[in-house]
Amino acid sequence: MRRVLRAIFLLSVVTLAAPLASCSLQGPVDKSLLTGKPCQPPCWQRLVPGVSTQEEVLGYIKRSYYVGYHSVYLQGDTTYIEWQSTQSGRGGATWNGFEFKSRLLTVISIYLDYELTLQHLVQGYGAPEKFTAYPGDPHTMNADVNLFYPALGLAARLESSLSDRGYELRPDTRVVRVWYFQPTSLDGLLDLADSVPFPHNKEAAQTMLQDWQGYGFIQLIP
Repeated sequence: MRRVLRAIFLLSVVTLAAPLASCSLQGPVDKSLLTGKPCQPPCWQRLVPGVSTQEEVLGYIKRSYYVGYHSVYLQGDTTYIEWQSTQSGRGGATWNGFEFKSRLLTVISIYLDYELTLQHLVQGYGAPEKFTAYPGDPHTMNADVNLFYPALGLAARLESSLSDRGYELRPDTRVVRVWYFQPTSLDGLLDLADSVPFPHNKEAAQTMLQDWQGYGFIQLIP
């Protein structure tokens, strides 16, 4: 979610000897959220927020077939690593990230390179505890809809467009981005509001958070 400042350092070839496959225009697709393999949230590709160290994450980047090697940027103070996937299609130009505190992984942000639907998410992980829905890009008439699974260490953003009847959550509504974090309470997400699309204070949370009512039309709360 956070945009890394352009005053950053491109990791050198010597530092990150990535496999040749990760340099290709079209690499394998990470479908771990759908399949649950090799692990389930909050784990992603065996990296676990609150457990994995920065050194372990850098080691993963070196050998990963999902990380586009030449896209990797390391923020100067090493609190954030930003990267693009090896996919040349939908997610190829979209940023993903690893966030750290005291050299410990805290948040993973992943843009999905495949068609994961809201129905897939609910069938696999149940209904979210809460969600927010607010106006997005006024030019596209999209809404930003974010689902929260704090006990699982998971949040997800949906792609919701305006229809002639309003904004609707459908089984085939696409999940476009997910965040992994150390499992917490709903209130605990306030501490991650700079990294996860959660309201920044209790007053905003009380106003913006909505109860999950299943599929159907939703209200946008700015």
